[in-house]
Amino acid sequence: MGNSSSSNQTPLLVLGSGALSFGVGFLCKELVNKYLKKDACTPYLLRNFESLSTSKECKNIDKKEGFLQLFDQLVDEIQEDMIEYGMPVDATNHMKRVMEYNVPGGKLNRGLTVVHTAQRILGKENISSTELRRIGTLGWCIEWIQASFLVADDLMDSSITRRGQPCWYRNKEIGMIAVNDALILLTHFEIILRRYYGDSEAFLPLHSVLTETVYQTELGQTLDLTTQPPQDDVVNLDLFTESRYNLIVKYKTAFYSFYAPIALGMIASGVYDKASLDAARVICIKMGTYFQIQDDYLDCYGDPSVIGK
Repeated sequence: MGNSSSSNQTPLLVLGSGALSFGVGFLCKELVNKYLKKDACTPYLLRNFESLSTSKECKNIDKKEGFLQLFDQLVDEIQEDMIEYGMPVDATNHMKRVMEYNVPGGKLNRGLTVVHTAQRILGKENISSTELRRIGTLGWCIEWIQASFLVADDLMDSSITRRGQPCWYRNKEIGMIAVNDALILLTHFEIILRRYYGDSEAFLPLHSVLTETVYQTELGQTLDLTTQPPQDDVVNLDLFTESRYNLIVKYKTAFYSFYAPIALGMIASGVYDKASLDAARVICIKMGTYFQIQDDYLDCYGDPSVIGK
């Protein structure tokens, strides 16, 4: 800090950090008064959104073809949101490529399960096309989360292929950019959920299921990574126990692949009670465990040209 007797120094430089904090606070207040009170440049998550009835028509959401049409609509909306933030064309184009390369390439069973669950509970004839489209966005929340996990997982495992194509990070112009891409993909579920359910009483329970699912999957990934020794190190089989494997399977797969889609469909249909959700959780964990054991077997002994990874 300079000499306080200098008349050429600004008050902020003379008075130091206290004045700097005051100055920043005053500046933030002025910006809020100037912009937010006039509804200018309001962040995406705080905006009011137009009715779903004005959205593009997507038929047969409960079928893969119609479900994919909804994906195209969500990609357009996320790009529009980036433009609202002043992002340049090259950035929005990059993100479109990230989404199209990583999100819709699988069987989409998780996302479609959300829709099918709601149809089973409410009855197909009792769900309007607008409401079914809205429920479909919850399915895409799961698929977006899945895409984020896969991009990160492939990078951590040094995988080669995913869904019959090179893993995202293995594209020569991507590399470690995939880390940030995975983070943004994970954030997209928040944007989609708030857009379509932000004004619904179901928002909090839906958000709770999704955020808990993300955390549980991250815990499972932690167990998976810490069970594996560092590269070129001696394998410690003492770490690989049946109980640890069951925890990995439970948290890394069973919750987000089986329980979360069912729970989202239940909540979207008005089924909130703890007893019903707990019963679904018990069944789905058993199904997820069975599925992952099969998947791990294929990872060890399957032909990559057949299984696509």
